Amino acid sequence: MQSLLNTVQRLQWLRDAVTALGCGPRPVFGQVNSRRLHSPLRRQQEDSGLPQHEELAQYLHDSWTAVCREYEHARNGGRQQNAARVVYQRPATVNTPEFEPCNFERIWADHHYRSIVQSA
Repeated sequence: MQSLLNTVQRLQWLRDAVTALGCGPRPVFGQVNSRRLHSPLRRQQEDSGLPQHEELAQYLHDSWTAVCREYEHARNGGRQQNAARVVYQRPATVNTPEFEPCNFERIWADHHYRSIVQSA
């Protein structure tokens, strides 16, 4: 029970931290077709790997925070000096003189035709 309370508190902290940043859409988790999303048995199985879940939650929080910071910075018109740049390069054309595209539909049709003829 204590681990469940710790998990709820951690999730509330994450929610509050993301809300404080105030950027982007937030995921909404709730009921589907008036049924609970997780059965009690599954919840017990999920609690067994709690350290991994905490590590994953921390990674997601840190990543989301970094994305929100970049988004806010870009929206405000500033540009970081050390921001990653995306460079697109056109690959060199490869000349294959005797290349003929493969017609897989024809190959499968021939295969099935032969198997039908052999079985008859």
